[in-house]
Amino acid sequence: MDIFLGVLFFLVGSAGLAFKNNVGVFVGLGLLPWHMIKLLKGKTINQVIIIISALIGTVFFALQKEWLVMALFIFIQTYNYSTYYKVSKDDKGNDLDQ
Repeated sequence: MDIFLGVLFFLVGSAGLAFKNNVGVFVGLGLLPWHMIKLLKGKTINQVIIIISALIGTVFFALQKEWLVMALFIFIQTYNYSTYYKVSKDDKGNDLDQ
């Protein structure tokens, strides 16, 4: 299910960028890293996905001059990164127990 939702949010984010739709970009690029974190637990590629989606979304909202939405988007990406950090920290701890 996470693969389907990851692809869906990628498409929603891409369509939002193409049609200059704030909601599409916010939802698509905000939730895409969340599902990639769930799929690729503790992988470094998650950091890349979070950084790329954060940069694209921040630049988009800055160009649209939607400052409040940009601040909320940055908050969401910060939450995604903290979740990635917790998941990667938990995975490293589990490897030591085995």
